Amino acid sequence: QGKDIGLVATVKGYNMYICGNHGTSPKHATLFMSDLSDDECIRYIDRILMYYTFTSAPLTRTSKWLENLEGGMEHLKEVVVDDSLGLCAEFDRRWQEQVERYECEWKKVVDTPELRKKFRQFVNVDEKKHGDLPWELVRKQKKIQLEDLPTIIGPAKISKDKAEPTWRWVDVGAEGDFPETGGAAVKVGRTELSVFQSAASGKWYASQNSCPHKQLQVLSRGLIGMHGQVPKVACPIHKNT
Repeated sequence: QGKDIGLVATVKGYNMYICGNHGTSPKHATLFMSDLSDDECIRYIDRILMYYTFTSAPLTRTSKWLENLEGGMEHLKEVVVDDSLGLCAEFDRRWQEQVERYECEWKKVVDTPELRKKFRQFVNVDEKKHGDLPWELVRKQKKIQLEDLPTIIGPAKISKDKAEPTWRWVDVGAEGDFPETGGAAVKVGRTELSVFQSAASGKWYASQNSCPHKQLQVLSRGLIGMHGQVPKVACPIHKNT
């Protein structure tokens, strides 16, 4: 009952419930129509969602949309069932366009070598390493262990301004090998590094691939952004910057 669209099987077909939601302000879905056939369910779901797309404000929950819709549920039935506004043909046409353009993004990645390269463990070598994440069983399900995190503040201990004369640049890949706003892992000798490109600052950053909380080799998969003028990376496991 907390779904945007929900179906409950009956002896004669399906009861359709619409515009419910979970979250901080939960609302049970409301019965739209009873004993619908398979074709009717698909047709009305398509039209309801298309009408919602046409008339709702961005990021509006369907429950709030229906609550603020002039005429409420009865008006919605008139529009998507009785075609009171003459829009049903347009709804059906637009939805069919969506169906025809649909493609599975993951299948496209699997079938496209250039896209699969984005999911390599390391940009510059073909090596693979099994993860070092700690796992635990919770309700018979395997999940990453959660632990209290230390407070980590202060500048980096080493910067390029204090580089020793023996330091040298190492080629780890082309610019196109790295996401525009994100990171990727590279390997130099036995050391894993994370390299980030920040579209917001127009700069590149490099760090050890270890997250600062548990020294897990995952930092390259974190999210990069700016906190004021300070670049920040959110650890993908611990969600802290």
